Amino acid sequence: MTTARHKTRTARVSRGLLLSALVLALGCDRLTVDIVRKDAEPEIGTRMPSVLAGARMRNAPVDEPPPQGGWIVYAFSPLSPESERNQGRVEQLARSLPRDWALLAVATEAQGVPAFCERLRVTVPVLTQVPAADLAAYRITSAPRTYVLDRNWELMEVLDGPFDGEVAEKLAARFPAGPGSVKATNVAEGPPGGKPLPRSLCRDRRQGLYSRGSKADAFGVRLQCGAEGLWVPAS
Repeated sequence: MTTARHKTRTARVSRGLLLSALVLALGCDRLTVDIVRKDAEPEIGTRMPSVLAGARMRNAPVDEPPPQGGWIVYAFSPLSPESERNQGRVEQLARSLPRDWALLAVATEAQGVPAFCERLRVTVPVLTQVPAADLAAYRITSAPRTYVLDRNWELMEVLDGPFDGEVAEKLAARFPAGPGSVKATNVAEGPPGGKPLPRSLCRDRRQGLYSRGSKADAFGVRLQCGAEGLWVPAS
C-alpha cells in the first residue's frame, strides 16, 4: 500500500516538474494563464445547477415565469470596490435585456449584502445562501464574474471582470442594448422618491411590498416572505 501511494505521489510531482520545465523553456506565460483559466471555470456546454433552488432572494421578480432565452448569473462580492463600481452597469444591463432573458446577482459572501443593497439601492434579484454544492459547481474564483447560460442552465460563456473593455464588447455583441451601447449610471435606480423601504417587509424587483408570510412565485419557484425582508423557499 505504501509503495503504491509513493508511486502515485512521485508521478504527480514528475508531471508538475515537467509542466514547469515546459513553461520555462518556452517562456510562455500565456500557456500558464490558459492552464489556470481552464481549471478555474466550468467547460462551455456544461449543464450547470440552478442557483434558485434553496437560495434566499432579495428583489424577487414576483409572478415572472422562467425566461425562455436564458440566464445571466452575475457573481459579485459585496465587500469588493470593483463590484460596487460595477453595480450601475449591472442594473443597466438588467433593464435592457430582451424580455426572454433574466439576470440573477449571486453574492459570493453573506457579509455586507444588506448594506450593499441599501447603499446602492439595488433592484436586480440578489441571491444569498445558495446551496454550497450548487455554488461550488460555478468555480467562482474572482468577482465580479458573469456566466451566460441558456434557459436549461447550459453554460454558453464566462466573462471575468467588470462590464467595461472586452467584457462590455462581448455583452454588447450578445445583447446589443447592453452596457456597451448606453452610458451606465453610477447608482442604481431605487424606489420612487428615493426613500428606503421598511426592512421588515419583503419586496419584489418592482419594489412592491409583501407582508411576512406572504407567498409568491418567481421564475417558477414558490417563495414566501421571511425574516429580514428575504424571500425564502416556501414550506
